[in-house]
Amino acid sequence: ELDESGGTVSSQTTYVVDYELLTSPVLVPWASGITSIDHNLYIRGRYVYEANYQAGLRILDISQMTATTAQNKLRETGYFKTWQSTINRAFNGAWSNYPYFGDDGNGNPEFVVVQDIEQGLFVLDVSDALEQ
Repeated sequence: ELDESGGTVSSQTTYVVDYELLTSPVLVPWASGITSIDHNLYIRGRYVYEANYQAGLRILDISQMTATTAQNKLRETGYFKTWQSTINRAFNGAWSNYPYFGDDGNGNPEFVVVQDIEQGLFVLDVSDALEQ
C-alpha cells in the first residue's frame, strides 16, 4: 500500500517472493500500469485475487512464475471495478475479497465476494476470467 500511496513506485505494484531456491529467495515486483493501491490478495490454484481499492478486484494468472522477465510472471485475466469514479491512489473502493467459496471442478471458486468500503458487498461470478 505505502509504496503506491507514497509515490515510490509509478503504478500499482504486486510483490512476489520466489522461493524456487529456498536458500536464495528472490523478491519480484510486478507493475500493473494502473494508478491505484493494492491491498489484500489471496491465492487459489493458479490465480491471485487482489483487492486494489479504486481499481477493484484484479485477477492475476501466476502460472508463468518461471518466466525470466518479471513482467511476464503475472498476467491479468480479469477485473471488476467497484469504484464509480476515476481511479486514483486513494483508500476508497475494494478493500478485500474472498475467493474460497465452492469449487467449479477445476480448483477455481464458484464465486468471489468483494468488500467495497463505500458500496458494500459484491458477489461475483468470475468464471469468464479463469482459463479452464
